[in-house]
Amino acid sequence: MTKIQQRSIGPAAQEVSALALGSWHTWDRGVFEDITVLLRKALDAGVNLFDVGVYRSKGPNSIDPYDHPTDLIFAQAMKAVGAKENRDYDIAVKAWLSKPQVNVVEQVDNVLWRQGAEHAKYVVLGDILYETRDFTPLLMQLDALKKAGKIGYWAVNNWSADQIQAIHDQALELGIDVPQFAQLKYSVFRRTIAEGAPFQQLIDKTGISIQASDVMEGGLLFATDTSRIIALDVGGIQGAIRASQGAFAEAARKLGATPAQLAIAYPLTNPLCSNVLIGTRTLEQYEDNIGAFDLLERAGADAVQAAVADLWLDREVDAQASWSGHRHDTPENYLVVRR
Repeated sequence: MTKIQQRSIGPAAQEVSALALGSWHTWDRGVFEDITVLLRKALDAGVNLFDVGVYRSKGPNSIDPYDHPTDLIFAQAMKAVGAKENRDYDIAVKAWLSKPQVNVVEQVDNVLWRQGAEHAKYVVLGDILYETRDFTPLLMQLDALKKAGKIGYWAVNNWSADQIQAIHDQALELGIDVPQFAQLKYSVFRRTIAEGAPFQQLIDKTGISIQASDVMEGGLLFATDTSRIIALDVGGIQGAIRASQGAFAEAARKLGATPAQLAIAYPLTNPLCSNVLIGTRTLEQYEDNIGAFDLLERAGADAVQAAVADLWLDREVDAQASWSGHRHDTPENYLVVRR
């Protein structure tokens, strides 16, 4: 059995699996019995971090367009396999920042209630959709959650390096824990932000780590006819990604790997990336995906990087940018995009 690497993440140097599973429209697009088998295999292989969010947008199998059940399915599946949160695995829960008055404590309480859990290893602050330089209200809520024993640490999702530096410095001034990782869209095609000088300098100063997400660009890496909800196309490169499907598949073939394996392996060649978050939902996908670790061991980081050197497509994106496309970038506004 392939064992998943364990890596240190963030200033607190917690050990996490280099692969994390969830969230978005993942579990509500699968078959429950298959999901339980997948999760059992993942746990046995050493996967110990799962992304969990409450999404107020319609999933393909959801009856209620304002409350789809992906997180509830995950909780029930973990119960079915006999796994216990905070013993066999950890969760990173999402909190959405749509306006300055957002109640992070209430959101975390809701996710934990839906999970039947008392504690989350991390709360990940989602895209910040309003302008502010004063993060005190957010930090005080995070501190309250920590003191109540509801979270261990916190992180951010798709914030710019400048925003992260600002909230990090304010946390230090207040004597509050600093962020541990930044979940970033980071892939073979989208490298400018994660690998740019601003994030390099941020990591050097703060010790924050990167968690790579959207490594398969919502499925655009693959020549399929299906469609699903995917996030905004910052930089306008989705057309170029589609046009690069053949070149990417050929790069994977030359390495003796599948496209999915190469997509997962690439961010892990960066020592600043501790973890890759993927939306694996079937056993077949999972067994293919974990081959990324065999690829890394067999070929090495240099060969993986060389194989995709010409597929960096977002060179024109500002490395200091935030991935929040606009202040109304909420899940309800994401588009169903033909792959």
